[in-house]
Order: sequence, then C-alpha cells, then structure tokens
Amino acid sequence: METIDVVITVQGHFCNDWPYIEVIGNDTIYFNGIVQELQTIRFQLPAEVTNQILIKHMNKCFGVNGVWDVEAIGNVITKDRAVKLLNIELNSVSIKNWMFDVCRFVTEDGDHLQTDYFGHNGNISIEFGFPVYEWIICNCVKPTANPVASKFIINTTSDKLFNYTKDIEELAEIERILNEHAHLFDQFATV
Repeated sequence: METIDVVITVQGHFCNDWPYIEVIGNDTIYFNGIVQELQTIRFQLPAEVTNQILIKHMNKCFGVNGVWDVEAIGNVITKDRAVKLLNIELNSVSIKNWMFDVCRFVTEDGDHLQTDYFGHNGNISIEFGFPVYEWIICNCVKPTANPVASKFIINTTSDKLFNYTKDIEELAEIERILNEHAHLFDQFATV
C-alpha cells in the first residue's frame, strides 16, 4: 500500500496550561496530546483515493468552574491557550498557503473561521486526493497560476496523421520573425 508523508508543524501558546490537540488521518489517530512550544508531528498516512486530515483543538476552558484559558487587558489578549498551525506538508510539499482557500476552522459553536490560529475549541478538516502531487498541481498550484496557454502551444495537425505541413509553415514563420529581429540579439553577444 502506498503512503503519504505528512508533516504538521504547530506552535503552542500557554495560558493556565498548554493546548491539547488531536490529529486524525483517514480515521486513525496519529497524535493526541499537549503542544508545548514548537512541535512537529510526522506520520505516514496510508493513501486512499480521497484522504482527510482532521486537527482538533480541545479542552480550552471559557469560564467552566471559574477557569478562563485566556487573559486580556481591555480588548487585547495577553495570554491565550491556543495552537497556531505553522505548516502542513504532504510528501514534502507545503499546502498551508492554499488550504485556506477551501478549509475553515470550525468552532464547537459552529462558526467557520479562515484562520491558522486555533483559539477556540474546534477543528479543521483538510481533504485531498491521491496521487498527492497530481492533487497539489490540479487543486493548489494550477488554479492560482494564470498561464496563457494559446501563446505557448503550437497546435499540431491532428486530422491527417503524420502530416506536418501546417507545423512546418508555423516553424518557418517563427524562423522568419527571428531572422528579422536577429540584429537585436547581436547587441547582447559577448566578446
């Protein structure tokens, strides 16, 4: 069975205690514990056609038994029991910059937040396909790239197999244009 190398880097923020998270991949728990300072979670995920990584932030108190895992002065938070998602890699390719186009942190109250800072109890679900590189190209890189395909592709003659007449004409036209502007290339020649 093929596997996907997953590397998740998180930063814990302390207030009364360190934050607690659970990382689940395709219904298997790979990490369940506290995040102290900077932590890297690594695992190999057995590949499926559709895969899911779920990161849950849990056990933060908002006044239960008088415990508040957040301190503020006025409207400025000075301490917070929280987790910051610094990076997530699939087979050594970071997808963090692209994942927030489709992924949201969902609080236990049902709010959907576009954030990498998990200051509430809740989770973020990252769904991706396999093969991973194909999924990254088709869903992450390609949608953000704006290639002008018609400027880079020379259409070949497909109606007559092995008939290169049109191709030869286009190449001749390119050669003519290059020859016409050859004097521009000469000025950059090294001596």
